[in-house]
Amino acid sequence: MADETKRRTFISYSRINKEFAVKLAKELRAADFPIWLDQLDIPTGARWDDELEKALRECGIFLVILTPAAIASENVKDEIGYAIDHGKRILPVLLQECDVPLRLRRFQYVDFTTKSYEDGVESAKQLLRNLAGEATGPIPVMPPAAETRTELGPAPTKKEPTAAKPAQKTSSPKPLMIGIGVVVGIGIIAGIILIALPSLGIFGGDRNSPPAVPTQVALPTDLPAPTKQVEQPTNAPEPTQKVVQPTNTLKPTVVPDTPTPGVQQYFTEEFNGDLTNWPIYIVDGKNDPVITNKQFDDVNLSAEDGWYLFDIGRRQIWAYSIYDPFEYEDVRVDARTDNQGVDANNVSLICRYSAERGWYEFKIANNGLYDIYYAKANASGSVSYRTIADGGSTKVKSGNAINEYSIICQGNTLSLYINGDLAKKTSDDLSTLRTGKIGVSVSSFNVLPVNVRFDWVKISKP
Repeated sequence: MADETKRRTFISYSRINKEFAVKLAKELRAADFPIWLDQLDIPTGARWDDELEKALRECGIFLVILTPAAIASENVKDEIGYAIDHGKRILPVLLQECDVPLRLRRFQYVDFTTKSYEDGVESAKQLLRNLAGEATGPIPVMPPAAETRTELGPAPTKKEPTAAKPAQKTSSPKPLMIGIGVVVGIGIIAGIILIALPSLGIFGGDRNSPPAVPTQVALPTDLPAPTKQVEQPTNAPEPTQKVVQPTNTLKPTVVPDTPTPGVQQYFTEEFNGDLTNWPIYIVDGKNDPVITNKQFDDVNLSAEDGWYLFDIGRRQIWAYSIYDPFEYEDVRVDARTDNQGVDANNVSLICRYSAERGWYEFKIANNGLYDIYYAKANASGSVSYRTIADGGSTKVKSGNAINEYSIICQGNTLSLYINGDLAKKTSDDLSTLRTGKIGVSVSSFNVLPVNVRFDWVKISKP
């Protein structure tokens, strides 16, 4: 392995931790470490999965960012298993307290939960220098109880079980003086092994989050050019009025003949009519999240028998529907959802949507994780997010179950309720969103199918 390849570091992470992963990658690159990160190194038009597989196969060091979302990601698990099984040198980075996989607990790691960001980066640099000097395979760590423990920081979790046996290392032995017969014998055995090796195959990373929870996006409807901001994304282009047409037209919901934006009307939408007042938009999250006008045969939104159905058969798709007729100031939005697909999906409730100013999005994953974002799209349709708050709740009913979610946007205070329980109450002092439309969203990642339906959406005073 060439020196550069030996030092090349592959970063594995959940998409929900994208901002941290990009920031850390840039810090390490500035210190002359050869870092590979999908968000920085996969060229436009390339096949995402193929590039991930190639990078993971060719890297010498495997850095994994550990959070509850990462531990729940099947793709991150696959990448961890591949890296360990193929003798990559392992560097876990503990970003949030989580149940660290057993196979990772014997490695030296960087603990960002007990260090400042700057100290954590310095620790990562030092461990990367150490790992770059290793012939192959990771550095084992003494059991937690040993006085000679050498990792930078405490054990990844207080619930750490007895350390598993270290993975067998594959470092090359020193040259030995051996007989011709032994050489021939070893050569024959090596040839047999090489012939018998199975072909390489790994899953490409969904970076999932959220959104795994996603990272998650929302969508604008009409998109005039906003004032450019430094921290926030800029304006987004005007998407097609409807990307996916509803498959059924039912008895219309009773609404005013000529609704006027800016006038608040409170009611419960039971989806007994068509979706005229709920224009649909699609965000393609395969690379950077971007609003798309493409028609997808395997993405269908429809109103049927009093349900609003989101049927998504494509990976990395976020489908959004904004209630168009009215804008609201302080507002409460309640929704009753039924998950009929797999667990790997997110449901979002949206308030204060404005094409010019952005919107607030409350994303709840089926595994219990949630995020609250301020989102906005730029002129090319790329959507960016600023995380206001995140966390997890045991109140989410996983699997094929019915959940009720509620959000309250009142002044600069944002509240999220999960099945009647207050999950998070926070505030946003950085944006000026005080009025806008409401909406809903369902997202897919790398596990299909995603099939979620809304029984009703209620709009009311806080």
